[in-house]
Amino acid sequence: MRFNYIAFLKSLLYSWVFIILGVSMMIYFIYPEHVVVYSKNEVFDFFITLWEIADEIGPAVKLSIVFLFGSLLFVFKNYIFKSRSKLFFFSGLFSIVSISIVLAFLPRNLSRGFGPLLGDFSVFSFITLLYNLVAFLGGLFFAVCYFKLIERKDLWA
Repeated sequence: MRFNYIAFLKSLLYSWVFIILGVSMMIYFIYPEHVVVYSKNEVFDFFITLWEIADEIGPAVKLSIVFLFGSLLFVFKNYIFKSRSKLFFFSGLFSIVSISIVLAFLPRNLSRGFGPLLGDFSVFSFITLLYNLVAFLGGLFFAVCYFKLIERKDLWA
């Protein structure tokens, strides 16, 4: 299988949005005290609140996650993109590694709305497990998107 830069970048963007919105959804359900009611329509209110939570997450967090994840995938592209099983495994692993590095090393003043600023936070907590679960699913989403995109004839559409 040949590496495709366009499919790589599109899949990276899709998985990044998936991870950020997944973390926002996790915050929405676990920390209801952070939720603000915007509308009487519950479905509409859910999506507005999800967007607002994602918007509150600091830009340094968002950029760090996508930079680390994309860099890890790109550096090891000659090994990872040889088979589907390797891509699924390593994209899930690298997304967990990237979000764990951001949770561990990003300073508190840059991690607005993410990780330690949400309250009871430690490395071995339930919330860390959920962050890693969302990251793993985002990595799998990257692999699915990549394979769907390379199967298409027109990648620019």
